Amino acid sequence: MRFEAGAGATGDDRVQLQDEGSGLQFFRFTPSTGWWFVGSDAYPATGGCSRFAPVALARQWNCS
Repeated sequence: MRFEAGAGATGDDRVQLQDEGSGLQFFRFTPSTGWWFVGSDAYPATGGCSRFAPVALARQWNCS
């Protein structure tokens, strides 16, 4: 699957999208819009991922 930065992505977002994986990247999908980038957090998570991930998932990642 190929991901591309959305229209509102910052320069940092675009660089992180091609990163080697040292950060968490969050995407959302809807049938009407497809996939789009919604944000990122450091790895390991610093707490920022709770803004993007569902509550149960954020808890499993220890970032809620």
